[in-house]
Order: sequence, then structure tokens, then C-alpha cells
Amino acid sequence: SNFAIQGFESKHNSNYWNGTHYLGLGPSAHSYDGDFRSWNVSSLTKYVDGIVHGKPIIEYEKLTISDKFNEAIMLGIRTSKGVLISEISKKYGEAFVQHLLHQLVTLDSDLYELSEGVLTVTEKGFPLLDHITEILFISED
Repeated sequence: SNFAIQGFESKHNSNYWNGTHYLGLGPSAHSYDGDFRSWNVSSLTKYVDGIVHGKPIIEYEKLTISDKFNEAIMLGIRTSKGVLISEISKKYGEAFVQHLLHQLVTLDSDLYELSEGVLTVTEKGFPLLDHITEILFISED
């Protein structure tokens, strides 16, 4: 689901990977409106009971700007399009770009490529995606 031949990309998952809004319907389904992520109860019985009684069981999570940045990095770096630095600047601000660039220099340069404003991982970096994203994340601790 991360990579596809151009023109054959999955439409179903594209909203997750692109960080755009989506609505999930049914048990365990997740939704995202740009600020909140929500999810329905996983139990079919509880889900239907909540709907029937007009009290659906939905949990919510408000995403911070750091959460959104981290998610953009985690998802973008796993796609063939990579992370567009201009989009990071536009959505999160120059401080987030500076953080990203500062963290990149702590990684071996053969794990990633930064070319024409696009960050991608190399073939050598691909098996280390979790490690790379952990380094690039902003921690709120």
C-alpha cells in the first residue's frame, strides 16, 4: 500500500497517506477531520447497540501540531513521493523544517536523499524506516 506503479495507486488508502480528511463507517472504523482522529468501538454488538440507542460509542484524539508533523513524516517518507519540504514549511512552519534538516544530518547520508526539496529514503535506508522516522520526529516529552 506504500508504493505503486504510477496510475495504479490505491484510491482507498490515499487519504491516509496524504493526510487528507476521511470518514470511517462501521466497527473499528477511524475518521480524521484535520484536527481530530476518532474511532468507533470495535465490538459489533456494542457498535450496533450504540447506533440503535442514538449513542454511538466513539473515542477521539486531538492531534497537536507536533503529532501532525510526525504523522506527515512517518507517512510521507514511506511513499514513493517522499516528503515535500515546501509542504512541511507551508503546513507546520519554518521551525519544523529546521528541526527536520537538523535531525537529518545526524543520520548516515546514504540512508536518505534530499533532492529538489523532496526527502526520500534510499534502498539502504528502507529497512531502517522506523529508526529514521524516530530520529526525525519531534518529541513532546
